[in-house]
Amino acid sequence: MSNTINTGKGLQKVATTKSRIAEIMAIPVVTREDVNRLIRPQDRDALAKHISKLGTTLKGEELERLNEQWDLLITQETKNQTWEENHRIITNAMYQHLEDYARFPSHSKLAKDTGLSRKTIAKHLKEYDKHPMYETELQKFRYYSTRVLGKVAQQATQGDMKAARLYLETVAVLSGAPRPGTVNNFTQNNFLQFNNGQAITQQALNSLPLEVQAQVQQLILNAAGAAASAGKVASHE
Repeated sequence: MSNTINTGKGLQKVATTKSRIAEIMAIPVVTREDVNRLIRPQDRDALAKHISKLGTTLKGEELERLNEQWDLLITQETKNQTWEENHRIITNAMYQHLEDYARFPSHSKLAKDTGLSRKTIAKHLKEYDKHPMYETELQKFRYYSTRVLGKVAQQATQGDMKAARLYLETVAVLSGAPRPGTVNNFTQNNFLQFNNGQAITQQALNSLPLEVQAQVQQLILNAAGAAASAGKVASHE
């Protein structure tokens, strides 16, 4: 069947759903106006299926280009879901590499192991703690920390001295009581100072796995919050 019509001025080619999709996919950055101009209502399901299929089959740089092409039309919810998935697979790949080789993987190795582009990985590692979803990740640690502490307390009551020491030291931190080896101060000089005189630089902290960094940061927040609360109590005495 021919995709042409006779307009009285000669034969004119009729745009099919396939040709319309091909035309919009050739646009570097698609806008809402492009969709309204090129895609008919009856074509939109086909376009959505086409993009969805590409999203599950493309890898690396090609997937990065697809995301950039449709960035203006991707909802924030979808972007958050993508961030969560990227965070999960990057973290898992880092842990696996550390376990296998006792060193951190390069961006190229992470790209190979995850199927993400080096650009996506570099951007995620640089900006992950500024993304709104990062706070959600920290909330998971806060939520689960009470369960972990309860398990430690249970083992302590059963005679596990290491668990007992860990429990008492953790409670001391949460209550604001100083003890050797706990975070005492986070100075403006980009290092963590401990009561035992040891320090960890910001550079060393940044080299830790993402989830470990989150736990350290949460420890700092908890200690700072407890210290502030203790100070308020003392000021009223």
